[in-house]
Amino acid sequence: MTIRAIIHEVAQHYGVPVVALTGPSKVAEYVRPRHVAMFLARELTDSSFATIGKAFGGRHHTTVMEGCRWTEYFLKRGNPQLTTDVAVLRERLAAADVSAEQHRKISCTTTKALRRLHKLADIGEDIAASCRRMVAELEQFKRGEKP
Repeated sequence: MTIRAIIHEVAQHYGVPVVALTGPSKVAEYVRPRHVAMFLARELTDSSFATIGKAFGGRHHTTVMEGCRWTEYFLKRGNPQLTTDVAVLRERLAAADVSAEQHRKISCTTTKALRRLHKLADIGEDIAASCRRMVAELEQFKRGEKP
C-alpha cells in the first residue's frame, strides 16, 4: 500500500481533488479528508510522520501527528459518519492492495512463462535447423553423393 494510493482513494471517497489534500488549503471541506488520509497512511503503511508529511505537500511531521490524533479522537468518541468513512476506506484500500498484489503475481508468472516460451522457441529453432541439415544429407545420400 502506498501513501499516494491512500490519498487518491480518500479524495475519491470524499469527492475532493487530490491537490486539495496535498495542497496548502485550510478549508474545512478539505481538512477532514486530509486528516483521514494521514491517519490511514500511518495505519496502513510503515511510513514515518515525516514521510507522510512530505507526501501531503511537505507538511511538518507534527501536522501529521495532529491530523492522526484528531481522527483517532473522533473515532473513539464514536462519530458515526467518520467511523463509516474510515471503515469503507479501509475495505476499499484492502481490496485495492489485494488487487495490486494479484496483478504483481500475474505479471511475475507471465514473465516466467514468456522466458520459458523463448527457451522453447530457441530449442525449436535448433531442432528445425538440425532437421533441415538431416533432410539435405538424406537428399545427398539419395542422389549418391557423399554428405
